Amino acid sequence: GEAGKPQPYWRPTWRADMWSDQERRKQMAEQQRLYRRHLNSYEGIADDPDQLAAAKRRWGDLPVDKLQAVAKIQSDYEDLSMQQYAEGRIRPGETSAADTQRLLEQERLADIARVLTPEEFAEWEVRAGPVANLLRFQLETFKATEAEYRAVFAINKAYETRLFDPKLTPDGRKAVNAEITAKVGEVLGPDR
Repeated sequence: GEAGKPQPYWRPTWRADMWSDQERRKQMAEQQRLYRRHLNSYEGIADDPDQLAAAKRRWGDLPVDKLQAVAKIQSDYEDLSMQQYAEGRIRPGETSAADTQRLLEQERLADIARVLTPEEFAEWEVRAGPVANLLRFQLETFKATEAEYRAVFAINKAYETRLFDPKLTPDGRKAVNAEITAKVGEVLGPDR
């Protein structure tokens, strides 16, 4: 719609061309930043039992100072990513956008790994790493037990480099998924 006017109910509120409007991107980035700061305040983890419980559920049974450090890193990288979108440096569907996002993700993971011990980081990855985020959607209807989830995670983690390879063709992706499915079948059995 026109600047300042909301879209009519029969039109989508998201438009493919919205990324060409720099002012709109900046507004969206600021709204997202404020929303995340309100809901996921790393300072609040120490004071709010609900935020502490949510952080432990999300990232593991870590000390409060480490939960706050992880939350701060997450928040900083979310802000950076939104800033990249707002400034038009990342545009969905562009190759350079994928490269920039991959670099940001590598840096985020390295920063988190620096504040955790190797054991803590391994447990964090099971809960919140890239493979875990992928599996959360893939296993939604499966209703896996924790042991099943961890077994499926371990198999997928072994394929992480190939799973997230930007040069992987659709046929290559199918082949990788077929290998993973076969290994999961071996581990969990035919009934599952």
